[in-house]
Amino acid sequence: MSLDLSSQVCNLELSRKLKYLGVKQDSYFCWYAFENPLSGILKEEDVNQDRWGIGTSRDCSKGGADWTYSAFTVGELGDMLPYNIDTRNTFFHLRIEKMPAYFRVTYFADEGGLLNTFIDSIESDARAKMLVFLLENKLMSLPE
Repeated sequence: MSLDLSSQVCNLELSRKLKYLGVKQDSYFCWYAFENPLSGILKEEDVNQDRWGIGTSRDCSKGGADWTYSAFTVGELGDMLPYNIDTRNTFFHLRIEKMPAYFRVTYFADEGGLLNTFIDSIESDARAKMLVFLLENKLMSLPE
């Protein structure tokens, strides 16, 4: 198990997707750009990948809101994932498994069917991928 913070929160790309899908930006950690928007860089896409860092919510409040993304932890993502998904035809249950080299997040039916499975070496990324899938396919709604 790595104690590196980037292995404990979802990656920048998934954090961006979750923000654009409407997930409330309410996490203890965040991704933020080291570049100052007033430095001549006008678009986030122009900030080099290595110029992004992970900080606390307090660190992120120093930057512009468009330049920060919640970096959700395993626990925060687990709270957002529904225990069950009802597709009208089938009732799926959440299963999260730790394997020797990766984590697997699955919604499975008692009858043996799968809604979807995501595998990643970082547990928070596997959970975030499932959350993105559920939101993009309108299989869950966000809390108000």
